[in-house]
Amino acid sequence: MSRLVSVPIAQVTFNEHGIPYSTEFADIYHPAAGADAQARHVFLAGNDLPGRWQDRGQFTILETGFGLGLNFLETWRALEEDARAPQRLHFVSVESRPLARDAMAGLHARWPEHALRSRELCAGWPAPLAGFHRIFLAHDRIVLTLLLGDAADMLPQLEARADALFLDGFTPSKNPQLWSQDVFTELARLAAPGATLATWTVAAPVRDGLAAAGFVVEKRRGLGNQREMLACRKPAGAGGIAGMPKRRTAFVIGAGIAGCTVAERLAARGWQVDVLDTRNAPAQGASGNPLALASPLVNFSDESNARLSRAAFLFARRWYASLGGPVMAASPGVLRIARNERDAMRFAQLLERLGYPPDFASFADLSEGRRLTGHAVSRAGLWFPDGMTISPADACIAALARWPDRIHLRHSVPVDHIVAVDGDWRAMTQRDDCVAQASIAILACGNGMRAFSEASHLPLEAIRGQVTLLPAHPMRCLDVAVSGDRHAANLPDGRCMIGATFQPGDEDRSLRPGDHAQNMASVDDMLPGFCDDISSNSPQLGGRTEFRAVTPDRLPVFGALAGQDRSERLRSDSQPRPEGLFIAGGLGARGIVWAPLGAELIAAQLNDEPWPISRELAQAMHPGRFDKARGR
Repeated sequence: MSRLVSVPIAQVTFNEHGIPYSTEFADIYHPAAGADAQARHVFLAGNDLPGRWQDRGQFTILETGFGLGLNFLETWRALEEDARAPQRLHFVSVESRPLARDAMAGLHARWPEHALRSRELCAGWPAPLAGFHRIFLAHDRIVLTLLLGDAADMLPQLEARADALFLDGFTPSKNPQLWSQDVFTELARLAAPGATLATWTVAAPVRDGLAAAGFVVEKRRGLGNQREMLACRKPAGAGGIAGMPKRRTAFVIGAGIAGCTVAERLAARGWQVDVLDTRNAPAQGASGNPLALASPLVNFSDESNARLSRAAFLFARRWYASLGGPVMAASPGVLRIARNERDAMRFAQLLERLGYPPDFASFADLSEGRRLTGHAVSRAGLWFPDGMTISPADACIAALARWPDRIHLRHSVPVDHIVAVDGDWRAMTQRDDCVAQASIAILACGNGMRAFSEASHLPLEAIRGQVTLLPAHPMRCLDVAVSGDRHAANLPDGRCMIGATFQPGDEDRSLRPGDHAQNMASVDDMLPGFCDDISSNSPQLGGRTEFRAVTPDRLPVFGALAGQDRSERLRSDSQPRPEGLFIAGGLGARGIVWAPLGAELIAAQLNDEPWPISRELAQAMHPGRFDKARGR
């Protein structure tokens, strides 16, 4: 049976003392002393906070059981009140039964001192979709990563090094899965050397389980009627310490959406980044189309491509919205029209079978499709109300301009090859002139990365794509963007962009009337009569041809380039092999969705931060997935 894409919403009532109460677990959410008091006494003081985080560049807290969110809000308040608090706080929390946004906001009204913090948290609160959700708060100083699902399933998929752990949740006897030995073992894996852990329960199975996992367990005075609590520590010598580059410098080859997102995500963490491109402006290659549509993939088994697409879409929406300006079209939503009647029937079954929240994806019959688009549709489809229409060029420009003192765009810089020298990477011209040097090198130049010997083994294929620009006309005024076999979306000037073709092995850059005809026929099949007034040979038609870099599995490539014998590729075989070469590409036709999450993953890995997605999905994007197939 297919897994559900959503998680159950918490059902909260109140007991006779007015304390929030879970009907499912038959337990209260906090002791009579109050959730805020418990957060301060048990979880903050029990982890010796704020003292332990002072003067740190970053600090990571891992929590089991987000619940009402008071542990998080009190931690946020402590951060604001501490002049020596870390520059960035990562708060990772697992929750199997999240509150609905409105319910959370209503419950938080009991703590008016958190009104502003609660409003910001609730504004970013995600739909109840299983998986990882990353939310940036307090001007990006706080990064909340929510893992929606059972802790026993989610923690093994997490990559993080927690400095402090909040072990919370309903009573062990009523929620034994959360307090299992498997969970304790995972917490020990995720705890950094010297990390602390605090919990309100002193139940013998919890004490013994934490000790068996490697924690040193100590009882302390509890809160109110709870006479005791646990304060634990992972021995300082346990586990290795992942290192970061001594100098936070990078150069990125390519100023398309992949390169610009990576540069922005690194610069947001204080890195100095050179962006090198052979052209005279950003987004001149495959990222140069006037518009791009962003919506998630769906399939009946919710396979890894659908789960990765969903995670990428959710992160991308937050990231593009943060850029502001003209990046996102004012009218949100994408209607995906079924390719045939059989697919239309399957759409309705898919939504019900997998449990999609209706505010994320819903079925649109013919009448609903017409209402949404303002045009007749030929078949039913899927409606994504948060689907996006993005200007890739504006997104690239905004990303590069966000950190003007940290990102340096260098036009018309032809990089012929890269070499490793003394632990750094150098970008070299054909004449062996060094145009950039940094501790990290990132290849983000689409099909151009095949010219670099370090990446030549990656199975990237150049796919020709031609889009067609139709002149403005009242019959082509769509209220929302449409996708399917092709897509159709209006430009700000009233024209409509349709396409694109998908043509492997075709190197022709010219605009071809035959390809215009294909695009128009495909859109007419979705939107009857949409192109009736114009011929594919009309001089009024415009268009653009570019070549997308596509992988065999149609998934992107983001991560450290591994499995290569770099001594065979460097100019000097005697030089030691350095680390720090990354790939950002293989975006295919969905680069606008893939790029922000892939960039965030690379930035998190380079900064020793919690990853924004599961290990499984990160591996699905990793360039090393092709090594085994090629016997590497």
